Amino acid sequence: MGWYARTPEYLDVLASVYALPGEANTVSAKPKLAYCRTPYADLLEPESQRALDRFAAEIELEEIVLPERFAALDDLHRLVMWTEGAAAFRTLTLSHPDLLHVDFHARVALRDGQTPRAMFEAYDMLAELRVEFESLISDLDALVVPSAPGYAIEGRGPGNPIFNALWTAMQMPVVNLPVTAADDALPIGVSLVGARASDRHLLSVAKYLSQAR
Repeated sequence: MGWYARTPEYLDVLASVYALPGEANTVSAKPKLAYCRTPYADLLEPESQRALDRFAAEIELEEIVLPERFAALDDLHRLVMWTEGAAAFRTLTLSHPDLLHVDFHARVALRDGQTPRAMFEAYDMLAELRVEFESLISDLDALVVPSAPGYAIEGRGPGNPIFNALWTAMQMPVVNLPVTAADDALPIGVSLVGARASDRHLLSVAKYLSQAR
């Protein structure tokens, strides 16, 4: 779930209404940023790779490479999501099986390895990775990362959420910025990621960059 708005300023109004954490309007000078291709860089399509490279070059960013163990984030996220989903939807599949989409039934029918014990171990691993990640970006205002593998797919499918799921798993705030150029056939963008509970500060970074570019 997320908000869509024409500008970061509108998002900041929503953040105020919903009392999101962090201090607003904290960036008045050039923010300190770096960029990261994430552990899933091999899934980037040329358009997303180009958008990230263009943005990084435009404001002269250095690259951060996450330690190898962060590659487990997508698997950890899926394990937690499916195991929690099994518990949440079990009563519905028993009481109204004919009225539910097949996805609900699939979540209740846990796959191999998706056990409560494995879920608790995933919680622990995610907690460790959150602390480690925040230490890695402690001197940054935000980290610039890919928003999606590539252009939005045709039709109504959701596409591959892998470049969002890892931040969801680590509970980090994320703001997408459009970086469409003349050679882009369709809209494309990059994302800003910040530490937990820095939502308003991250929006302040987004506002600064939107005004400066």
